[in-house]
Amino acid sequence: MSKILREKPHIPIYALLFLLTALPLLQPLGLPISVSSTTKSFFEIIDEIEEGDIVFFDINFGPGSWPENGPQAVAVIKHIWAKGGKILFFSLNTNGPQMYDKMMSQIQPPDGYEYGVDWVYLGFLSGGETAQAALTTDTWSLVQSDYLGKSLESLPLMQEVRSAEDAKLLICNTSGALAWAWVRQWHEPYNKPYLLLPIGIMVPSSAVYVDAGQIAALLPGSRGAAEYEILSNRPGEAVTLTDTLTIQQAFIMILIIIGNIMFLLERQGKSSKNTRRAI
Repeated sequence: MSKILREKPHIPIYALLFLLTALPLLQPLGLPISVSSTTKSFFEIIDEIEEGDIVFFDINFGPGSWPENGPQAVAVIKHIWAKGGKILFFSLNTNGPQMYDKMMSQIQPPDGYEYGVDWVYLGFLSGGETAQAALTTDTWSLVQSDYLGKSLESLPLMQEVRSAEDAKLLICNTSGALAWAWVRQWHEPYNKPYLLLPIGIMVPSSAVYVDAGQIAALLPGSRGAAEYEILSNRPGEAVTLTDTLTIQQAFIMILIIIGNIMFLLERQGKSSKNTRRAI
């Protein structure tokens, strides 16, 4: 063992990191999580939804950003449904249908909720910002059937939705730049709340729109999702992920401290030897 530590110190370090990562995944630790004002603002807007209110929900991300976007969506959808809201899902990302299926596999609709009545998924809508404009102006002109191939005429919820005027707010769950186009296609023409569920690296760019009032609120990455789960009293994947990241970062900080101590001791030892030789 001592030989491995001397010659290949990275092996035990990676092994220990693996164990520390697996621990909270297998048994969540429930480490304290402070809730930011940003998350509180987002939560309060959703909490104002009344029974029957319709929410437009853009699933605009792929598998690579699921660890951030997925928990965000699951936490927020549960809250909307708990308030009695209805959701019109659609995707401007080609991976959207796959992400929708994964979301629904993790969410149990409230008792009495029925597809077609309380939520509908239109599937992938091609065209980018052009599709955004068409969807908000005249939804039925863009699509004639849903993701499952059912005609819009057969879906009771779609009898209530003709344009953005029929929705209370828009949520964009995204890892891409089309999020900014919604400012032009939603906030500016309709002046309705636009909420953003971005990955972490998009938060600095999003802050400008939040400060300008063009984005009503945002939920930053997996950390924001964890805070939202705490506020909702529904701990889930994001809280577990935050436990894992906290343990990993603490371990790395400890390694940095140990490494610096070893470096200083080694340098001090060399300095002492040089002093004795000089004498």
